[in-house]
Amino acid sequence: MAISPNLSVCFKENNTVLQATDTTLAYSAGNTGGYGTPNDASTAITSATILITFPNGSTQTETVTTQINAGVVVGNYVFTDITPTSTADGVWNFLYTIVSPSGTVTKSLDKLFLGKVRCCIDKLWKEVPKKMCSECETDAYIDRCNIAEGYYKSLISMGGCGQLDSITKVLTQLQTLCDFEDCNC
Repeated sequence: MAISPNLSVCFKENNTVLQATDTTLAYSAGNTGGYGTPNDASTAITSATILITFPNGSTQTETVTTQINAGVVVGNYVFTDITPTSTADGVWNFLYTIVSPSGTVTKSLDKLFLGKVRCCIDKLWKEVPKKMCSECETDAYIDRCNIAEGYYKSLISMGGCGQLDSITKVLTQLQTLCDFEDCNC
């Protein structure tokens, strides 16, 4: 049998730091892809990397071998925080590669990150009280806020349903609205 790696990734610290976690766990009857007999032990891993591909196609590689080699598996491996070289909104790909005496195995994970557009939408809503005056177009402004919120909810739904190809079109519309409103996110 071979190790079947699993990976979880999320943003933290106001969308500036990534937390990556190996969730492969130890081998058991219910987890035949885990570390340990009859599979390779985590201490036998010769290379473990996470290749991050950002929405613009640029990449960043993080080596996590020494963290996997740290000892016997008793749960998840929460890797050292990763500071990404990009914080662009869109679909990110994480390719987790493990090399062991039994061979090379990978896990690919796509994640939709929308920190900048969420920041923009929150700033739009924050401005509503300033738009409430006799000469202001309050209703039109609130309509724009609702449109932005609708685009955002659509993106979340598309990401959850795996409609990754459709995301770019809606994300571009939302980013254009945010650029027009000068959100500075």
